[in-house]
Amino acid sequence: MKNIQAITFDFWGTLYRSARTNNSNRTLIVKNAIREAGLADIPDEKVIEAIEEAWKRWVHVWENEHRTWGAAEWVDTMQALLEFDLPGDIRPRVLQELEEVVLDGNTQPIAGVVEMIPELAKQYRLGIISDTGVTSGKTLNKLLEREGLLRFFKKLVYSDEINSSKPAAQPFQAALSGLGVEPQQAVHVGDLRRTDVAGANRMGMWSIRFTGYQDDERVEFGEANIVLADYANMSDALAKLEVLAGQEG
Repeated sequence: MKNIQAITFDFWGTLYRSARTNNSNRTLIVKNAIREAGLADIPDEKVIEAIEEAWKRWVHVWENEHRTWGAAEWVDTMQALLEFDLPGDIRPRVLQELEEVVLDGNTQPIAGVVEMIPELAKQYRLGIISDTGVTSGKTLNKLLEREGLLRFFKKLVYSDEINSSKPAAQPFQAALSGLGVEPQQAVHVGDLRRTDVAGANRMGMWSIRFTGYQDDERVEFGEANIVLADYANMSDALAKLEVLAGQEG
């Protein structure tokens, strides 16, 4: 039996990426909602400034409270910043539109993911441990389903569904429990040192930091067991971890 039996993946920057920022589409959604509600028009630059400020506040909560705002809290912040209030008959649709911006074709799998996941599923139990933002875990599943990847993951842990984000222990514990493995039997793959690497390392899991999308330079949060720039080399990385796991066992 393999020493490593399960692999969990981060979502953003690890499995999927957006070719361009989604803020322009979100600006248009907010502007259209304000117009439809018959409220006073707000200049684009003011909406963009509010979006940037809302994201700053989102990051503060994410980093300091280890939880993530969803679309509702994000819109509440926008409304407070821009001093408008969406009617109840418009708000639900706006929330959905903001969440589903990522389904417009701008967001695609990172190179190698579509080919890699089915192959890994033949040998390992696969899971996802992802922090979400305006886009919910439910919508992220639609992206996975679009590429035919959803069925290969045995456990999906999203911060909006458990009200806890990485590097807190809860998301990792939920994934390990759902996959039926101990920490030393699992490896987590992610792109961020603060959330993915530090969180997995604290749990006693093995870690792979993926740098094919971005190379996180926040060295104060430590380093993964393996640094991987190309998923073409995933088999080699797992083989190295298997040897390390055998030595520790």
